[in-house]
Amino acid sequence: MASRELSTRLRALLGAAAEVATAANGVPVVLPHTEAGCALLLRTASLEGWRVRIEGAGTWMPQDGAVDLALGTGGLTALGPVSAADLVATAQAGIRWGALRRGLADAGAWLAHDAPGADRTLG
Repeated sequence: MASRELSTRLRALLGAAAEVATAANGVPVVLPHTEAGCALLLRTASLEGWRVRIEGAGTWMPQDGAVDLALGTGGLTALGPVSAADLVATAQAGIRWGALRRGLADAGAWLAHDAPGADRTLG
């Protein structure tokens, strides 16, 4: 299936629940805003036989391999419940380390991990 046709189908499938862009290599990049959007995309990809690459901010791994589309985590940036007393927090994969640290600090918690940069994602 041509990239343009696939992009059109992805926009129709996900609507406002995701952004659909095109990478420099012509591969559609989908940025769902919710876990439900990710699930819908991956379920559809499985049924259609589409090859999917999961990518974060693109700072850790090269964009190699033949794929039909990329699922970007950049739209998944929420910090969920934080229980400082229990040392438990829930965060989505696209949240940046700097935002995660600030959100945890606001809840009275901190993360004992020295991430390689505030601009990288939790992934």
